[in-house]
Amino acid sequence: MKHTLIRVLGLILSLTLLFWKHSTAQSFRFGNAFQESGYQFTAAITTDPQGNAIRCGIFQGCVDFDPSPARRIINASRGPGDIFIQKSDSLGNLVWVVTLGNNSTLSAEDICSDNSGNLFITGTFQRTVDFNPSAAITNIRSNGSDDVFVLKLNAAGTFQNVISFGGTSNDKPDLSFQTLQEIFSGGLS
Repeated sequence: MKHTLIRVLGLILSLTLLFWKHSTAQSFRFGNAFQESGYQFTAAITTDPQGNAIRCGIFQGCVDFDPSPARRIINASRGPGDIFIQKSDSLGNLVWVVTLGNNSTLSAEDICSDNSGNLFITGTFQRTVDFNPSAAITNIRSNGSDDVFVLKLNAAGTFQNVISFGGTSNDKPDLSFQTLQEIFSGGLS
């Protein structure tokens, strides 16, 4: 009886510590709803070293990416779907949003941040796409159906670099960031 009581008390203490640890490890910071007359889908979310939330995905039609009463409406009329990269501060306020797209098929599928706040976005594209969200043009042409891209933006959302790879069939990306400032991208072909 004494051993059973000790086991039960040990189990209760273990469960209490487990739930206490997990209940204090994470806390809800914010939630936002985005007004739109179009469609948007968030494919991936990450955080940077400053605690900002960055999400990427695809959208069509008119989407207001600013959750505040101010409006930041973007019309994706360039193709079957454009991609967005949106940065919000730790309270959910819009910091910036950039979009990419043209008349080809384009998707953003994963995102990660390095220790400096640079962002790496991967996804697929077809035909020729300008990956530079500024007025400058950085066109990349696919080798076949869906090719993979890895796009680098700095912490302010400014274009840094883009690479692509793929064969003549559909390729699918995967992205992993390591603490030693190394990025691994692979996928299926």
